[in-house]
Amino acid sequence: GVEITERGRALVAKKDLFPGDVLLQCTPEAFVVAQDRREELCHSCLTPLTKPLRCSRCKYAVYCGGQCQAQAWKSEGHKAECAAIQKAPKTPTGTMLLIVKLMDRWRDKGSNSLRTGLQELESHRDDRSEDDLTMFGQMAYLTREISPLDPIDKPPVEDIIEAFCRLTVNAFTITDPELRPVGTGLYLAAAPANHACAPSAVATFKGPQLTLRGLDRLGAGGEVLISYMDVAEVAGRRREYLKKQYFFECDCARCMRSGAPLPADVLSGSPLPLGCYEDAKMAAAWCPTCPRDEDSATGPPALCGGQEGVCLVCGKQPAPPRTMPASVQSAAGSPGKTKEELEKQVKAVDAAASIFHPANLAIFRAREALSKAAIDEGHFEVALKVVEGSLPNYAALYGKKHPLYGLQLGMACKLHGHLEQRPDQAVARGSEALDVLLLTHGECQLVAELRDHVNRCKEELMARQQALQS
Repeated sequence: GVEITERGRALVAKKDLFPGDVLLQCTPEAFVVAQDRREELCHSCLTPLTKPLRCSRCKYAVYCGGQCQAQAWKSEGHKAECAAIQKAPKTPTGTMLLIVKLMDRWRDKGSNSLRTGLQELESHRDDRSEDDLTMFGQMAYLTREISPLDPIDKPPVEDIIEAFCRLTVNAFTITDPELRPVGTGLYLAAAPANHACAPSAVATFKGPQLTLRGLDRLGAGGEVLISYMDVAEVAGRRREYLKKQYFFECDCARCMRSGAPLPADVLSGSPLPLGCYEDAKMAAAWCPTCPRDEDSATGPPALCGGQEGVCLVCGKQPAPPRTMPASVQSAAGSPGKTKEELEKQVKAVDAAASIFHPANLAIFRAREALSKAAIDEGHFEVALKVVEGSLPNYAALYGKKHPLYGLQLGMACKLHGHLEQRPDQAVARGSEALDVLLLTHGECQLVAELRDHVNRCKEELMARQQALQS
């Protein structure tokens, strides 16, 4: 349920909840497809298109079939959107189309005021710059002009400006099962959920339907917290982004975890407003003499930070100083194309990874770039090596219950299965992935396809074992 707390409106648990429990399911008041994917996805169910059916009026919306097209026209706001697109001098932005749909929807409910539908949502209008408000004013005027509503039913421009302010901090990015953005929607039931950099819940989508599932055990009355951003970043940059985009200072446990502030040069050379041991894990190297404790939560980890590169535990400076090789930064920015180039870069990144914490951002980003390049170029053995190497990075940065960790395990499973060298490893990684994805996604097509893949690998493994015995 929704309660008013000292932090403002919040989503709280009405009863004891466990990992994987469904906390909330809801459909959007209105939604739009991401404009960079509007030719790839059905504008109603948001699934990939094979034979697109285009709206004959606006030529903008495309659908997977007549049923979705009829549903979009009748109940998802395309009738109003279609007229607005035809009337506009150029294609409206996604937020403009979202507001056109909301205006039409709430008019049908007997209210011609956007303020009525959005009044409980925070707008942070007073926190915004004059430039932002001027831009919203121009967009609001145009949105009102292109709306097909009768003039008497159109809300005033001031209400539409307020709607822009509220949507930019309350709308959800709709994602596909692999967490790639596919659209934007307003979910009034889920909007009160506040942010934490170590969230207790995660939102996933089936088409435009949102489901919120728990990641941790939560007692009755506990606050349900989600993440508003990719948390693979140092605390200072997370807080800077959240302040700029959502107008609040993040005081979650992860950001405020105790620890001595670190000099700015430890944190990739950029000055940051907050430093802590959590940040050191993302940038500094292990001390060559102190024992390593990757999960240290009560005291400083044995990492070498600060201008002199001294260990946070023993206070000694390793000789020579441990710094990130330029080859790692190069791999992140310019991954190779040939197998030989990629293998050379992977070797350099693996060598650096041996002396840095698994949460190191430079290593993580280099492996992300290398795995994508290897897959794109068809070098699947190289890709498998990189993906396997990245699993500790994902676990350290996101946690082992996060859907991104589950998806990376699934990628390792598929690569093992594709190469047909170690079906036992494919089964092991696939089983781990299913444990995570069932927690975060529940039963869905992604989980079903992965389970089928694991079962095929099990059959292959059994066949090989029987062949060895005969």
